Amino acid sequence: AAALQRHPLFNAGNVSLLMGGAQHVKGYFLESAKLPEIRGASCILDYVNTVRIHSVFGPSGVFPVPECLVYASGGSLLALSPPRLALDLANAIERAYADETLTAPAAAATYTVGLLELQYGPLAGLSGADYKGQDKEQVGGFGDVTAYLSTLVQLRRGGHPVDARGPLGLPYQPDTAPFAERCSSCARRAAIVKPGILSDDQPPALCEACSRKALAGRFAKKSGLPTIYARLSEQIDWDPRARVGLVSWTEQFRNFLADSPNLASQYLGSHKGLNLDDIDAPTDLKDIAGDIGDVGVIYADGNLVSSVLKEMRSPAEYRMLAERLSRAAIASVFSALSESLHPQHAGHGGGKEGAHLVHPFEILSIGGDDLFLIVPASKALDIACAICDSFESYFAIPGAARPDSRRFSGTPRAATPAARITLAAGIVIADASTPVLYLRNLANELLKSAKSRSRLAKTSCIDFQILKSTGNILEDVVQHRNKNLTREVRLSDGGGTATIRLTAKPYASAELKALLTSARALASAAIPRTQLYALRSALLQGKTRGTLEYLYAKARATDRAKLLFQELDERWHGGKSDPWVPAGDKDKRVFETVIADIIEIMPYVGESGVKIDEAEAIVAN
Repeated sequence: AAALQRHPLFNAGNVSLLMGGAQHVKGYFLESAKLPEIRGASCILDYVNTVRIHSVFGPSGVFPVPECLVYASGGSLLALSPPRLALDLANAIERAYADETLTAPAAAATYTVGLLELQYGPLAGLSGADYKGQDKEQVGGFGDVTAYLSTLVQLRRGGHPVDARGPLGLPYQPDTAPFAERCSSCARRAAIVKPGILSDDQPPALCEACSRKALAGRFAKKSGLPTIYARLSEQIDWDPRARVGLVSWTEQFRNFLADSPNLASQYLGSHKGLNLDDIDAPTDLKDIAGDIGDVGVIYADGNLVSSVLKEMRSPAEYRMLAERLSRAAIASVFSALSESLHPQHAGHGGGKEGAHLVHPFEILSIGGDDLFLIVPASKALDIACAICDSFESYFAIPGAARPDSRRFSGTPRAATPAARITLAAGIVIADASTPVLYLRNLANELLKSAKSRSRLAKTSCIDFQILKSTGNILEDVVQHRNKNLTREVRLSDGGGTATIRLTAKPYASAELKALLTSARALASAAIPRTQLYALRSALLQGKTRGTLEYLYAKARATDRAKLLFQELDERWHGGKSDPWVPAGDKDKRVFETVIADIIEIMPYVGESGVKIDEAEAIVAN
């Protein structure tokens, strides 16, 4: 402590740190089930993050020093400011979100520290009064200060007073009279725009917040407004055309392809020579689903990012890592989409001749290490694996060996070095008519499951659920699996009981890629679907019954299919003709099988020619 008091920065002055951002972002996106409004909400929030927040630190802002904005992306920000302006800046940031979104609440909190604390973390006896009783020799870094500030933001979001401003007010929610017509988009607020008021072709009844989303979504689709929406803009006095920087993720994807000719050529496929500006954004989820009629929702998040940010020793380190996270997420998503997808014709049954071409995806959010997108069901698992692998490559530790956390000895070991930050992803595959909010909530549960596996495996992990095979899940996904896919069975050798699980989810990214290859190989063998479903049903009836049914399926298979079953045994069963493998500690007597997972994903793996070639190679070898 005495040494710190002799430091040149001791009592050299104070600086305020400012942290904040939007709350319940996904709830704001998904108030509406209509894709244009969802896209519009995403555009508005991104506009606030990239334009309005920067303007607070711009030439005409509260504090015109843009260098003091450390980070602003994905609905969150961190900045430095003089103590006398800290509360004004916090109010300006909260007001920026309220002005544009109306209903998306935001919270910002400040914390004033000495310059020495900015470098070494909160110190008792300096300006860290909240740390009274802490060992004076214990010092941290800039990350410790931001961790404490994050706690203040959470407290303010919870309605607790953390500074002289008092508690955060409630978000704008206008009263809705019982007799008022409800908004046709969110069904929560009273409509202020009603059909037929301006003309017979007026948009449907909308509240003001959803009107803004509708305008932003349609403007972002083609950088223009249809006539009826131009009149709507005049009526509510909110014009997206006047907001420079309001662009959709689809437009940013076009710009990415314009700078990457090789990826653009790969993405266009048979449409080479087509102008990217002639490809529309999808109008609804059916445009994304295409012929198969199903979509995949991917929700991913970085693992242990907050711990890594806490290790940052200075604002400069924090800024560099935050920007690197954002760049890695955006580049990984854009690269995976351009390598896995091609423009397709609009409409359900997307191969219609004469229909205009659309981008078969919708990016709802990419913020820092967090991403949320909708893609065709047949590509969802491949895209998720590609995103995880690409993201990890940005944070690979040169020369660091990746721990061997494989559960199946026959699956390939990842050749890439260990990564400091990895991804976890939850994927839901469902009919295009399923509400997006429900899919997002289920994907969030799967994400949590994948994160728990990532902590053990030290690598990117993915959990998925296909609703076509289970129906809608109305309970926690872990509870659903414990209830419906787990059984206590008596062992045939008289050795007591064991637990069997009809799934091996979640999977490491490398394991999932191997699972996709096996599924494509099995699909190429043209085994009758009824036999596969009978095998899956038998597996759940017990360890012995499932094993006998598996041996029976092998015995009556064609010569070509027998080779594929042999490949399954080598890759997943340790070379044995037994579909059950120990899950973790053998003493726990828990067994799991990948066969049901392979059968589950088979309907969604038949449209990738490259992968089918892999299946043919297995047969040839």
